[in-house]
Amino acid sequence: MVQDSEMLLASVVEQIRLDIDILKHLTTLSTGAIVLLATFMDKLTPAKNARIAVPFAVVCFLLCIMYSVKLMMLTWAGNSLILKFKSILVQPDSDDRKKKTENVLIELKGLPLPSKVAIQIVQYSFALGIVSVGIFVVCNLW
Repeated sequence: MVQDSEMLLASVVEQIRLDIDILKHLTTLSTGAIVLLATFMDKLTPAKNARIAVPFAVVCFLLCIMYSVKLMMLTWAGNSLILKFKSILVQPDSDDRKKKTENVLIELKGLPLPSKVAIQIVQYSFALGIVSVGIFVVCNLW
C-alpha cells in the first residue's frame, strides 16, 4: 500500500515538474517574442494590411505569460502539498500519521485545480501570437 502510494506520488510530482517546465518555456518564448517585436518595430514600417498584427501578437503573448504564471503558481502549490504528504507516508503507522494524512488530503481537496480553460488560453494565445507575427512578416515581405 505504501509503495503504491509512493509510486503514484512520484509520478504525480514528475508530471507537475514537466508541466511547470512547459509553462516556463512558453513564458520565456513569449517574453522573447515581445522583446524582439519591440526592438524591430522602430526599424520597420508596417504594411497597411498588417498594422493590427503586432499589437494583437503582443496582447496574445501577454495573455500567455499571465496565465502561465497563474498556472505555475497553482501547480507549485499542489506540488508542495504532495511532497508534504510523501513525507508523512514514510512515518511509522500511528494515529498522528492518520491525522496528518487527513489534514493534507483536506488541503489538497481545497486547492484550486488548474482549469482546462486556463491551459487552453495559454496554448491558443501563444499559437495566435506566433501566427500573428507570421502574418506581419509575410505581409511586409510582399
